Amino acid sequence: MDLRIHDFGVRAPVLAHPVAGVFQDVDGTGGVGQLVTRAAEIAELVTDEGHRTRRGGGWSSPMVARLLRREVAAPAQGTGRGWAVSERLLVTPLPSPFVATIAQDEIDGTGGVVMAVTVFDGGAGRAEAEYQKWLDGHPHGYVINIQRGFKHPEAARLRRASSESISERYPDGNPQTRVGVGWYDYVKVCGDTRAELDEWAIREVGSTILTSRQRTDKVLNFLRTFQTADAVGALSVTVEEGQVRLGEPSSLKVVSDGVQIGSVAVGHLFLYDERQRAAVLDGLTKLGIPAAAPLAPRLEVAANPEWDPNEIPNAYVSWRAGGHRFNWGPREPEGPPGCFAQYNPTTKTLWVEDQRLVAPACVIAARLGLEIAEIGLPPESWTLDMKVRKNDRHDRSYGGIPPLKVRELHPRVAKLLPENLFDHEALVRFAQIESFGFNAEEELKHGWEPTELLERLTPHRLALFPNHAYLDELDTCRICERPAGQFRTPICTETLAYCHRCLAVAVRGLSDGHLKKGATARATVAVRVLADHEFGGAAFVEAQLSTVNGDLEHPVEARDIDLRLLLRIAIVRRQLAWTHILINAGLAENGIRRSRGTVLKAVDGHMCSSMLEKAVDDFLHKNGIGHTREPLYPFDEQLNPNTRLRADWLLNDGTFVEMWGMPDDPGYAEKMRKKIALAARHHMRLLGMTPADTRRLDAAFADRANDQ
Repeated sequence: MDLRIHDFGVRAPVLAHPVAGVFQDVDGTGGVGQLVTRAAEIAELVTDEGHRTRRGGGWSSPMVARLLRREVAAPAQGTGRGWAVSERLLVTPLPSPFVATIAQDEIDGTGGVVMAVTVFDGGAGRAEAEYQKWLDGHPHGYVINIQRGFKHPEAARLRRASSESISERYPDGNPQTRVGVGWYDYVKVCGDTRAELDEWAIREVGSTILTSRQRTDKVLNFLRTFQTADAVGALSVTVEEGQVRLGEPSSLKVVSDGVQIGSVAVGHLFLYDERQRAAVLDGLTKLGIPAAAPLAPRLEVAANPEWDPNEIPNAYVSWRAGGHRFNWGPREPEGPPGCFAQYNPTTKTLWVEDQRLVAPACVIAARLGLEIAEIGLPPESWTLDMKVRKNDRHDRSYGGIPPLKVRELHPRVAKLLPENLFDHEALVRFAQIESFGFNAEEELKHGWEPTELLERLTPHRLALFPNHAYLDELDTCRICERPAGQFRTPICTETLAYCHRCLAVAVRGLSDGHLKKGATARATVAVRVLADHEFGGAAFVEAQLSTVNGDLEHPVEARDIDLRLLLRIAIVRRQLAWTHILINAGLAENGIRRSRGTVLKAVDGHMCSSMLEKAVDDFLHKNGIGHTREPLYPFDEQLNPNTRLRADWLLNDGTFVEMWGMPDDPGYAEKMRKKIALAARHHMRLLGMTPADTRRLDAAFADRANDQ
């Protein structure tokens, strides 16, 4: 409800607050006829939406009021014209943490005598039964509900003990709001009067349950306070793939000395520390990565006496394609401490929780290069999420709202796959961008997604094709038909193009979330086909999927690479029991012992004692690195008196190579120690690897290719 304050010429929101006075419609006209005050100092005008009805141009239900002092306002009787203010002492209305107002008959007798309250907290040992007993014994009392899991405790609610919202039971006998320690459980603070609960809130939790003015003061203090500044070190960027089904564009992580400090997304640079903006923008320019330049702040900034236009706020913006959130305070792993503004990039409207925060919000927006066409405020401070429609605050056309239009695989590659390898849900991964309600090409032109950068910088192409040459030209992805960077690789006779998203899912595999049944069946089929098509019909370890294998002397056609990538997409990594997959695929009838005890033949005919050894031997053969199996270590009186110690391989350049298959086994570790000491004593080159290194063999054997 709004009331016209004639002397001010503005509309003042009417808010709920603990009882201080009552306006009663006594003349029956619908106008306000009587003012009864119960407090010497009153700070707000308030009403309860649940108890008011409009008739005859006025408001007929009781309204609780707080003004600066007793005689500030005189009601205009029976006119329905609102309030006549006699002194300019009416302050900006401040919401209370307890937002329920009660009827006249419930107010009578409260008297304002402060008494001890009773706190029912499941974590403190007070059970639900005790709380229910209190309700039964105090039907005219009051209860504050404080939800444990709620982000802001100022959202506490006050109710009558007899209110159905706290005492009505479900058929199972449980109250609707429970005392306990779960995410949706409540702490109950009970008392005989509203005044005593108000006093309790001020005394016990006043630092966390704030009025809107106190909350804004707190936020302004945060925005003015920084921790010690960190200097910007060497910058690098990595690609972060957005989820197509959620309408999220891909972005670039900005990293300084190994630590992420922000992102480049939807054409803007989002930083965790705004003081670093100039240095980071300069570094990105040198890397050839564009981001929007800062703009001049709006005039509202200069007009605000509480904020210096040149002051940098301690705030960071969490971005989404359809809307950004302005957060105050330090960025913590568990999430931001709070949001004080929201930006709709489609309407270019900046929504701010409080008028006093408009200036710092505009400063942040200007620094990001966000254009502001309009500034919006909620009808009451700190009620954006409750009082302003989400469609106004956020462009909801960005977002995967089922059912999605599914982008089928290109017929050229779909026919390569076993029937029904990917079901309808799996193919959502390849949904067209157009299925989200906007034109892909037009959005890409406006920087929605920096395609050229994403395709050039994706790390997954190098992981899958270590020896490729990027051509820096865009084509169509051979799997999903999105824009993709072209490249050449010596294992293929044709130029290839796979987009950064398809490459990413080929590295990770397509997950079914926590459900493994579909993923296991899909992986079993894919492993069987891959074994025949890429690994000579033999079993292979999961780590060998990290690189697309091929024979340099006999390169294959592009359709063969398409199949190998699609089969990798069908196998989710690091979630499945690999031995069971091999057994189900018919590649290991009696099981596989990964580190020792199993004899396997490598591609070049060498006999290997584990699948890990076979993976390394096959890599050496494929890359033309000359090697022999199980060479003897030299004689040493202390370390190798019987000359029985053997390495796994000897390369043609004299390097001994060991696959440390069981480094955590004490006996095995002792043998490792002897071999390392032996190599050091005799000045031998020794390359030791662990199972994890099989994912990056190209790096381990760099500069040794074709060393026959």
